[in-house]
Amino acid sequence: MRDLNIVGSQLVFEIYDPLSISTDVIEQRTLENREFIGGFRFADQNFIRQGLMEPFRNYEGALRDFLTAIGGQNLIVDITSLPKKVYFFLTKLLFHEFTQPRNIVFTYAEAERYSDQPLAANPDPWEALPGFRVSPRDETDRSVVVGIGYEPLGLPDLVDSGKFDEAQMTFLFPFPAQADRVVRNWRFIRGIFPNADSDRLSIKRVDGINVPEVYQTLSGIGEDGQHGLTLAPFGPKPVSLAMALYAARNSNAPTQTGVYYTQPTYYNPNYSHGIKKIDGHSALNTYCIKLSGQLLY
Repeated sequence: MRDLNIVGSQLVFEIYDPLSISTDVIEQRTLENREFIGGFRFADQNFIRQGLMEPFRNYEGALRDFLTAIGGQNLIVDITSLPKKVYFFLTKLLFHEFTQPRNIVFTYAEAERYSDQPLAANPDPWEALPGFRVSPRDETDRSVVVGIGYEPLGLPDLVDSGKFDEAQMTFLFPFPAQADRVVRNWRFIRGIFPNADSDRLSIKRVDGINVPEVYQTLSGIGEDGQHGLTLAPFGPKPVSLAMALYAARNSNAPTQTGVYYTQPTYYNPNYSHGIKKIDGHSALNTYCIKLSGQLLY
Protein backbone atom coordinates (compact mmCIF):
# COMPACT_ATOMS: atom_id res chain seq x y z
CA MET A 1 0.00 0.00 0.00
CA ARG A 2 2.86 2.35 0.75
CA ASP A 3 4.51 1.60 -2.60
CA LEU A 4 1.25 2.35 -4.41
CA ASN A 5 0.52 5.45 -2.31
CA ILE A 6 -2.81 4.05 -1.12
CA VAL A 7 -3.73 6.22 1.86
CA GLY A 8 -7.52 6.71 1.60
CA SER A 9 -10.18 5.85 4.17
CA GLN A 10 -9.60 2.61 6.08
CA LEU A 11 -11.91 0.51 8.26
CA VAL A 12 -10.17 -1.96 10.59
CA PHE A 13 -12.01 -4.48 12.75
CA GLU A 14 -10.12 -5.15 15.96
CA ILE A 15 -11.77 -8.36 17.15
CA TYR A 16 -11.43 -9.77 20.64
CA ASP A 17 -12.22 -13.39 21.47
CA PRO A 18 -14.07 -14.75 24.52
CA LEU A 19 -11.91 -15.15 27.63
CA SER A 20 -9.62 -18.19 27.54
CA ILE A 21 -6.28 -19.45 28.83
CA SER A 22 -4.65 -17.57 25.92
CA THR A 23 -6.34 -14.21 26.44
CA ASP A 24 -3.21 -12.39 27.66
CA VAL A 25 -1.15 -13.57 24.68
CA ILE A 26 -3.93 -12.78 22.21
CA GLU A 27 -4.44 -9.27 23.58
CA GLN A 28 -0.71 -8.50 23.47
CA ARG A 29 -0.39 -9.62 19.84
CA THR A 30 -3.54 -7.76 18.88
CA LEU A 31 -2.10 -4.58 20.38
CA GLU A 32 1.15 -5.07 18.44
CA ASN A 33 -0.79 -5.46 15.20
CA ARG A 34 -2.92 -2.41 15.92
CA GLU A 35 0.16 -0.27 16.49
CA PHE A 36 1.73 -1.59 13.28
CA ILE A 37 -1.38 -0.89 11.20
CA GLY A 38 -1.80 2.51 12.84
CA GLY A 39 1.62 3.46 11.49
CA PHE A 40 0.40 3.41 7.89
CA ARG A 41 -0.89 7.00 8.26
CA PHE A 42 -4.11 6.61 6.34
CA ALA A 43 -6.06 9.79 5.74
CA ASP A 44 -9.05 8.46 7.69
CA GLN A 45 -8.35 5.33 9.73
CA ASN A 46 -11.19 3.94 11.79
CA PHE A 47 -10.63 1.08 14.26
CA ILE A 48 -13.82 -0.73 15.30
CA ARG A 49 -13.32 -2.93 18.36
CA GLN A 50 -15.84 -5.77 18.38
CA GLY A 51 -16.21 -9.00 20.30
CA LEU A 52 -16.17 -12.10 18.11
CA MET A 53 -19.52 -13.21 19.54
CA GLU A 54 -21.18 -9.78 19.80
CA PRO A 55 -24.51 -9.24 17.98
CA PHE A 56 -23.91 -8.96 14.25
CA ARG A 57 -25.80 -5.68 14.01
CA ASN A 58 -22.67 -3.98 15.39
CA TYR A 59 -20.61 -5.30 12.47
CA GLU A 60 -23.37 -4.53 9.99
CA GLY A 61 -23.66 -0.92 11.15
CA ALA A 62 -19.92 -0.34 10.77
CA LEU A 63 -19.88 -1.87 7.28
CA ARG A 64 -22.86 0.15 6.08
CA ASP A 65 -21.49 3.41 7.47
CA PHE A 66 -18.11 2.84 5.81
CA LEU A 67 -19.55 1.89 2.41
CA THR A 68 -21.86 4.90 2.51
CA ALA A 69 -18.93 7.21 3.30
CA ILE A 70 -16.63 5.96 0.51
CA GLY A 71 -19.34 6.05 -2.17
CA GLY A 72 -17.79 5.31 -5.56
CA GLN A 73 -14.15 5.11 -4.49
CA ASN A 74 -12.11 2.03 -5.34
CA LEU A 75 -12.22 -0.63 -2.62
CA ILE A 76 -9.68 -3.12 -1.26
CA VAL A 77 -10.94 -5.82 1.14
CA ASP A 78 -8.32 -7.88 2.95
CA ILE A 79 -9.79 -11.16 4.20
CA THR A 80 -6.58 -12.66 5.66
CA SER A 81 -7.82 -12.31 9.25
CA LEU A 82 -11.41 -11.24 8.65
CA PRO A 83 -14.16 -13.49 10.11
CA LYS A 84 -16.29 -15.29 7.54
CA LYS A 85 -19.49 -13.71 8.79
CA VAL A 86 -18.04 -10.27 8.06
CA TYR A 87 -16.72 -10.70 4.52
CA PHE A 88 -19.60 -12.95 3.40
CA PHE A 89 -22.07 -10.26 4.44
CA LEU A 90 -19.89 -7.51 2.95
CA THR A 91 -19.77 -9.39 -0.36
CA LYS A 92 -23.55 -9.56 -0.47
CA LEU A 93 -23.80 -5.83 0.25
CA LEU A 94 -21.44 -5.07 -2.63
CA PHE A 95 -23.49 -7.22 -5.03
CA HIS A 96 -26.94 -5.92 -4.13
CA GLU A 97 -26.92 -2.62 -2.22
CA PHE A 98 -23.64 -0.72 -2.41
CA THR A 99 -22.94 -0.84 -6.13
CA GLN A 100 -21.09 2.49 -6.41
CA PRO A 101 -17.41 1.36 -6.21
CA ARG A 102 -16.06 0.99 -9.78
CA ASN A 103 -13.18 -1.29 -8.86
CA ILE A 104 -13.09 -3.88 -6.05
CA VAL A 105 -10.28 -6.26 -5.16
CA PHE A 106 -10.06 -8.77 -2.33
CA THR A 107 -6.64 -9.70 -0.94
CA TYR A 108 -5.33 -12.67 1.03
CA ALA A 109 -1.83 -13.29 2.40
CA GLU A 110 -0.65 -16.92 2.49
CA ALA A 111 0.93 -18.11 5.73
CA GLU A 112 4.46 -19.47 5.77
CA ARG A 113 3.32 -22.30 8.04
CA TYR A 114 0.56 -23.24 10.46
CA SER A 115 0.71 -24.49 14.03
CA ASP A 116 0.90 -28.25 14.50
CA GLN A 117 -1.62 -27.88 17.33
CA PRO A 118 -5.39 -27.46 16.80
CA LEU A 119 -6.01 -24.08 15.20
CA ALA A 120 -9.45 -23.47 16.68
CA ALA A 121 -11.82 -25.07 19.18
CA ASN A 122 -15.09 -24.79 21.11
CA PRO A 123 -17.36 -24.29 18.08
CA ASP A 124 -20.85 -22.88 18.32
CA PRO A 125 -23.74 -24.92 16.86
CA TRP A 126 -24.35 -25.12 13.10
CA GLU A 127 -25.83 -21.77 12.15
CA ALA A 128 -26.39 -19.63 9.06
CA LEU A 129 -24.02 -16.76 8.37
CA PRO A 130 -25.85 -13.40 8.45
CA GLY A 131 -27.75 -12.86 5.21
CA PHE A 132 -27.50 -16.48 4.03
CA ARG A 133 -30.20 -18.40 5.88
CA VAL A 134 -32.42 -20.70 3.84
CA SER A 135 -36.13 -20.74 4.58
CA PRO A 136 -37.37 -24.13 5.90
CA ARG A 137 -39.70 -24.42 2.89
CA ASP A 138 -36.68 -24.25 0.54
CA GLU A 139 -34.43 -26.73 2.38
CA THR A 140 -35.41 -29.83 0.39
CA ASP A 141 -33.61 -31.15 -2.69
CA ARG A 142 -30.30 -29.42 -1.89
CA SER A 143 -26.68 -30.41 -2.19
CA VAL A 144 -24.14 -29.67 0.52
CA VAL A 145 -20.66 -28.43 -0.42
CA VAL A 146 -17.96 -28.45 2.25
CA GLY A 147 -14.67 -26.60 1.95
CA ILE A 148 -12.04 -28.87 3.49
CA GLY A 149 -9.84 -27.29 6.13
CA TYR A 150 -7.84 -28.54 9.10
CA GLU A 151 -10.52 -28.51 11.82
CA PRO A 152 -13.98 -30.08 11.24
CA LEU A 153 -15.33 -28.04 14.21
CA GLY A 154 -18.47 -29.95 15.09
CA LEU A 155 -19.22 -31.40 11.65
CA PRO A 156 -18.70 -35.02 12.81
CA ASP A 157 -21.43 -34.58 15.45
CA LEU A 158 -23.79 -33.12 12.83
CA VAL A 159 -23.20 -36.08 10.52
CA ASP A 160 -23.69 -38.53 13.40
CA SER A 161 -26.97 -36.84 14.27
CA GLY A 162 -28.29 -37.53 10.76
CA LYS A 163 -28.23 -33.88 9.67
CA PHE A 164 -27.04 -34.74 6.15
CA ASP A 165 -28.53 -38.20 5.71
CA GLU A 166 -30.53 -37.26 2.63
CA ALA A 167 -28.12 -34.79 1.04
CA GLN A 168 -25.60 -35.26 -1.74
CA MET A 169 -22.31 -33.99 -0.30
CA THR A 170 -19.29 -32.65 -2.15
CA PHE A 171 -15.94 -31.93 -0.49
CA LEU A 172 -13.68 -29.33 -2.10
CA PHE A 173 -10.16 -30.66 -1.57
CA PRO A 174 -7.38 -28.05 -1.89
CA PHE A 175 -4.62 -29.50 -4.07
CA PRO A 176 -1.77 -29.12 -4.85
CA ALA A 177 -0.62 -28.36 -1.33
CA GLN A 178 2.28 -29.10 0.98
CA ALA A 179 2.39 -32.74 2.07
CA ASP A 180 1.63 -32.03 5.74
CA ARG A 181 -1.40 -29.97 4.76
CA VAL A 182 -2.73 -32.73 2.49
CA VAL A 183 -2.49 -35.16 5.43
CA ARG A 184 -4.49 -32.78 7.63
CA ASN A 185 -7.11 -32.37 4.92
CA TRP A 186 -7.58 -36.14 4.66
CA ARG A 187 -7.96 -36.32 8.43
CA PHE A 188 -10.71 -33.71 8.11
CA ILE A 189 -12.65 -35.98 5.72
CA ARG A 190 -12.08 -39.17 7.71
CA GLY A 191 -13.10 -37.41 10.90
CA ILE A 192 -16.51 -36.74 9.33
CA PHE A 193 -17.01 -39.84 7.17
CA PRO A 194 -14.77 -42.70 8.34
CA ASN A 195 -16.82 -45.07 6.14
CA ALA A 196 -18.21 -42.81 3.46
CA ASP A 197 -20.97 -43.94 1.09
CA SER A 198 -19.43 -43.23 -2.31
CA ASP A 199 -22.86 -42.83 -3.94
CA ARG A 200 -23.66 -39.86 -1.74
CA LEU A 201 -20.22 -38.34 -1.32
CA SER A 202 -17.85 -36.90 -3.90
CA ILE A 203 -14.48 -35.19 -3.60
CA LYS A 204 -13.46 -32.51 -6.08
CA ARG A 205 -9.91 -31.25 -6.26
CA VAL A 206 -9.58 -27.46 -6.46
CA ASP A 207 -6.65 -25.08 -6.30
CA GLY A 208 -6.96 -23.62 -2.80
CA ILE A 209 -5.97 -20.09 -3.90
CA ASN A 210 -7.70 -20.01 -7.29
CA VAL A 211 -10.98 -18.19 -6.66
CA PRO A 212 -12.26 -18.30 -10.30
CA GLU A 213 -11.65 -22.07 -10.49
CA VAL A 214 -13.53 -22.74 -7.25
CA TYR A 215 -16.36 -20.45 -8.36
CA GLN A 216 -16.70 -22.39 -11.63
CA THR A 217 -16.75 -25.66 -9.68
CA LEU A 218 -19.59 -24.37 -7.51
CA SER A 219 -21.44 -23.16 -10.61
CA GLY A 220 -21.25 -26.67 -12.03
CA ILE A 221 -22.54 -28.31 -8.85
CA GLY A 222 -25.29 -25.72 -8.42
CA GLU A 223 -26.19 -25.56 -12.14
CA ASP A 224 -25.52 -21.80 -12.16
CA GLY A 225 -27.99 -21.21 -9.37
CA GLN A 226 -30.78 -23.45 -10.66
CA HIS A 227 -30.08 -26.14 -8.03
CA GLY A 228 -30.03 -25.16 -4.36
CA LEU A 229 -26.72 -25.42 -2.51
CA THR A 230 -25.85 -25.28 1.16
CA LEU A 231 -22.22 -24.20 1.56
CA ALA A 232 -20.00 -24.95 4.56
CA PRO A 233 -16.85 -22.76 4.37
CA PHE A 234 -14.32 -24.69 6.46
CA GLY A 235 -11.46 -24.55 3.96
CA PRO A 236 -8.86 -21.96 2.87
CA LYS A 237 -9.95 -18.33 2.77
CA PRO A 238 -9.86 -18.09 -1.07
CA VAL A 239 -12.16 -21.13 -1.30
CA SER A 240 -14.50 -19.44 1.17
CA LEU A 241 -14.31 -16.21 -0.87
CA ALA A 242 -15.46 -18.12 -3.97
CA MET A 243 -18.35 -19.46 -1.87
CA ALA A 244 -19.21 -15.91 -0.76
CA LEU A 245 -19.24 -14.69 -4.36
CA TYR A 246 -21.40 -17.61 -5.52
CA ALA A 247 -23.84 -17.20 -2.63
CA ALA A 248 -24.10 -13.44 -3.18
CA ARG A 249 -24.78 -13.94 -6.88
CA ASN A 250 -27.34 -16.72 -6.36
CA SER A 251 -29.52 -15.44 -3.55
CA ASN A 252 -33.04 -15.69 -4.95
CA ALA A 253 -35.61 -18.18 -3.58
CA PRO A 254 -36.36 -21.02 -3.88
CA THR A 255 -32.85 -22.09 -4.96
CA GLN A 256 -31.01 -19.40 -3.01
CA THR A 257 -27.62 -20.44 -1.68
CA GLY A 258 -27.40 -21.05 2.05
CA VAL A 259 -24.15 -20.68 3.99
CA TYR A 260 -23.73 -22.37 7.36
CA TYR A 261 -20.83 -22.65 9.77
CA THR A 262 -19.88 -23.77 13.28
CA GLN A 263 -18.13 -20.64 14.53
CA PRO A 264 -15.12 -21.39 16.78
CA THR A 265 -14.99 -19.40 20.00
CA TYR A 266 -11.29 -20.08 20.61
CA TYR A 267 -8.36 -19.53 18.25
CA ASN A 268 -4.80 -20.71 18.79
CA PRO A 269 -2.64 -17.59 19.33
CA ASN A 270 0.06 -19.39 17.30
CA TYR A 271 -2.43 -20.07 14.48
CA SER A 272 0.11 -19.25 11.76
CA HIS A 273 3.65 -17.97 11.37
CA GLY A 274 5.00 -15.53 8.84
CA ILE A 275 4.02 -14.91 5.25
CA LYS A 276 4.87 -17.28 2.42
CA LYS A 277 7.59 -15.94 0.13
CA ILE A 278 7.77 -16.43 -3.64
CA ASP A 279 10.99 -15.25 -5.27
CA GLY A 280 11.63 -13.13 -2.21
CA HIS A 281 8.25 -11.41 -2.30
CA SER A 282 5.37 -11.87 0.13
CA ALA A 283 2.61 -14.03 -1.36
CA LEU A 284 -0.28 -11.58 -1.32
CA ASN A 285 -2.99 -12.92 -3.61
CA THR A 286 -5.24 -10.31 -5.19
CA TYR A 287 -8.65 -11.13 -6.64
CA CYS A 288 -10.41 -8.66 -8.91
CA ILE A 289 -14.14 -8.75 -8.16
CA LYS A 290 -15.29 -5.66 -10.02
CA LEU A 291 -13.55 -3.82 -12.84
CA SER A 292 -14.65 -0.52 -14.40
CA GLY A 293 -18.09 -0.88 -12.85
CA GLN A 294 -18.60 -4.47 -14.04
CA LEU A 295 -18.89 -7.36 -11.59
CA LEU A 296 -16.76 -10.27 -12.80
CA TYR A 297 -18.80 -12.96 -11.03
